[in-house]
Amino acid sequence: MADLEDELTEGVIEKKVVVVHHCTQEKTLGEILGVMKRVIQEVYGNGQKGLSQTVPAQTIRIDNLAEEIKLLCTNVSALMKYMNETAGGVKAVEKLKLSRTQWTAIIISAIVSSSAIIVTIILKVYVS
Repeated sequence: MADLEDELTEGVIEKKVVVVHHCTQEKTLGEILGVMKRVIQEVYGNGQKGLSQTVPAQTIRIDNLAEEIKLLCTNVSALMKYMNETAGGVKAVEKLKLSRTQWTAIIISAIVSSSAIIVTIILKVYVS
């Protein structure tokens, strides 16, 4: 691995040993360099928007989605409350329907009993 080179310095021949070094990890370093180039292209873009530009825009969109979700939760809560109140209103109407039938029965019985009283009074007047 060592090469001998002759070098002429002021008329004197010197022997110089040149060591050629071969890196055993050269392939791995080349792969790492390729990965780093791809990462740089992803982050800064390769003629397009990279992560450095798209991530802040996505963050803003996520914040907007969070606000919309809060509004939707509020609306769903209001809708559920309305449905519960309406269901209670339907039950109250059903109670009123029952009381209407009861009122109808009361009125009919009042009319029948008052007509019976009037008939007895009329009979008493005519009989005496």
